[in-house]
Amino acid sequence: MKFLSICLSLFLATTAFAETAITRNNDNMNAICKTKADVGFRSYSLKLESEEILNDTREVTLEMSFLKCAEVDNGYKFVASSSDEILHNYIILDDGTLGTTNNKLTAVNFYAVDPKGVTLSTLSLGKTPGTFKIFLSFKKDVTQAYILAELTSNISSPIGSIDGLVQRYGGFVLSFK
Repeated sequence: MKFLSICLSLFLATTAFAETAITRNNDNMNAICKTKADVGFRSYSLKLESEEILNDTREVTLEMSFLKCAEVDNGYKFVASSSDEILHNYIILDDGTLGTTNNKLTAVNFYAVDPKGVTLSTLSLGKTPGTFKIFLSFKKDVTQAYILAELTSNISSPIGSIDGLVQRYGGFVLSFK
């Protein structure tokens, strides 16, 4: 009987996870990588890693991967990056020549909001090298959450610097059945 109970709970956990999906949303905040001006822009992708329902709470783990716009043989495309990689954008210097910036990521924050914009869950990741795991917690009856990110960077160049520049990203929706 205990074995049957364990199998049934594993089946139910798998079924719940199978019905949860993370999808890319066209929210007009899509990352663009089409020209030399886009090189060095940071983006990210999310993958649903696990989900668990405990009493009235749904615990979701997402795996985040960083991407950067890069120049490749046949044009421009997003390629794998990391949180500790210093990225470089092209800029025009005062003398008209082409220069670059140094963009250092200093903090990463994630928010899950409902369709009305109410914050459901937040997570501050700070700056940790490697793969990010995002742990979000929701009430069990939530059916949809939009995942938003804030990436904070320090940017320096030969013509000046900006510390604490916050860039906001959207683009992912978690749907629960």
